[in-house]
Amino acid sequence: MKQWLLDILQCPICRNDKLSLKTIEVNGDEIVWGVILCDACKRWFPIINSIPHMLPDEFRKNEDKEFAERVSKLLEGITLELRPPRYKISDDIR
Repeated sequence: MKQWLLDILQCPICRNDKLSLKTIEVNGDEIVWGVILCDACKRWFPIINSIPHMLPDEFRKNEDKEFAERVSKLLEGITLELRPPRYKISDDIR
Protein backbone atom coordinates (compact mmCIF):
# COMPACT_ATOMS: atom_id res chain seq x y z
CA MET A 1 0.00 0.00 0.00
CA LYS A 2 1.25 3.47 -0.77
CA GLN A 3 1.19 6.04 2.06
CA TRP A 4 -0.94 8.46 -0.02
CA LEU A 5 -3.78 5.93 -0.09
CA LEU A 6 -4.50 6.77 3.54
CA ASP A 7 -5.66 10.22 2.34
CA ILE A 8 -8.57 8.70 0.39
CA LEU A 9 -9.59 5.78 2.63
CA GLN A 10 -12.34 5.94 5.21
CA CYS A 11 -13.47 3.56 7.92
CA PRO A 12 -16.12 1.11 6.61
CA ILE A 13 -17.80 1.12 10.04
CA CYS A 14 -18.21 4.80 10.95
CA ARG A 15 -17.09 6.52 7.70
CA ASN A 16 -14.41 8.50 9.52
CA ASP A 17 -11.74 9.71 7.10
CA LYS A 18 -9.15 10.59 9.76
CA LEU A 19 -7.21 7.34 9.97
CA SER A 20 -3.83 6.61 11.54
CA LEU A 21 -1.18 4.27 10.24
CA LYS A 22 1.33 2.11 12.07
CA THR A 23 3.88 0.58 9.74
CA ILE A 24 5.58 -2.70 10.50
CA GLU A 25 7.43 -3.47 7.29
CA VAL A 26 8.19 -1.02 4.47
CA ASN A 27 9.90 -1.76 1.16
CA GLY A 28 10.84 1.50 -0.56
CA ASP A 29 7.64 3.54 -0.67
CA GLU A 30 5.42 0.45 -0.28
CA ILE A 31 3.90 -0.44 3.10
CA VAL A 32 4.08 -4.23 3.13
CA TRP A 33 2.82 -4.90 6.68
CA GLY A 34 1.04 -2.45 8.93
CA VAL A 35 -2.21 -1.56 10.60
CA ILE A 36 -4.72 1.20 9.88
CA LEU A 37 -6.43 2.64 12.97
CA CYS A 38 -9.73 4.50 13.04
CA ASP A 39 -9.46 7.20 15.70
CA ALA A 40 -13.26 7.56 15.91
CA CYS A 41 -14.61 4.01 16.43
CA LYS A 42 -11.27 2.45 17.46
CA ARG A 43 -11.42 -0.27 14.79
CA TRP A 44 -8.19 -1.61 13.30
CA PHE A 45 -7.58 -2.93 9.81
CA PRO A 46 -4.54 -4.97 8.75
CA ILE A 47 -2.27 -4.29 5.82
CA ILE A 48 -1.09 -7.69 4.63
CA ASN A 49 1.31 -8.10 1.72
CA SER A 50 0.71 -4.45 0.71
CA ILE A 51 -3.09 -4.83 0.64
CA PRO A 52 -5.27 -2.91 3.14
CA HIS A 53 -8.06 -5.17 4.42
CA MET A 54 -10.75 -2.55 5.10
CA LEU A 55 -13.72 -4.84 5.77
CA PRO A 56 -16.77 -4.46 8.01
CA ASP A 57 -16.75 -6.67 11.12
CA GLU A 58 -19.12 -9.29 9.69
CA PHE A 59 -16.76 -10.03 6.78
CA ARG A 60 -13.56 -10.32 8.80
CA LYS A 61 -12.13 -13.81 9.08
CA ASN A 62 -9.55 -15.78 11.01
CA GLU A 63 -6.72 -13.84 9.38
CA ASP A 64 -7.31 -11.14 12.03
CA LYS A 65 -6.17 -13.53 14.77
CA GLU A 66 -3.11 -14.62 12.80
CA PHE A 67 -2.25 -11.01 11.99
CA ALA A 68 -2.68 -9.84 15.62
CA GLU A 69 -0.47 -12.67 16.89
CA ARG A 70 2.19 -11.93 14.29
CA VAL A 71 2.41 -8.17 14.86
CA SER A 72 1.41 -7.69 18.50
CA LYS A 73 5.01 -7.47 19.72
CA LEU A 74 5.84 -4.97 16.99
CA LEU A 75 3.04 -2.49 17.82
CA GLU A 76 4.52 -0.87 20.87
CA GLY A 77 1.80 0.37 23.22
CA ILE A 78 -1.11 -0.80 21.06
CA THR A 79 -3.27 -3.83 21.83
CA LEU A 80 -5.35 -5.35 19.04
CA GLU A 81 -8.58 -6.93 20.26
CA LEU A 82 -10.42 -9.42 18.05
CA ARG A 83 -14.14 -9.38 18.80
CA PRO A 84 -15.00 -6.71 17.93
CA PRO A 85 -11.77 -5.75 16.19
CA ARG A 86 -10.86 -2.71 18.29
CA TYR A 87 -7.58 -1.38 19.56
CA LYS A 88 -6.41 0.09 22.83
CA ILE A 89 -3.49 2.42 23.38
CA SER A 90 -1.64 1.92 26.66
CA ASP A 91 -1.57 4.82 29.08
CA ASP A 92 2.22 4.87 28.83
CA ILE A 93 2.23 6.32 25.30
CA ARG A 94 -0.71 8.70 25.50
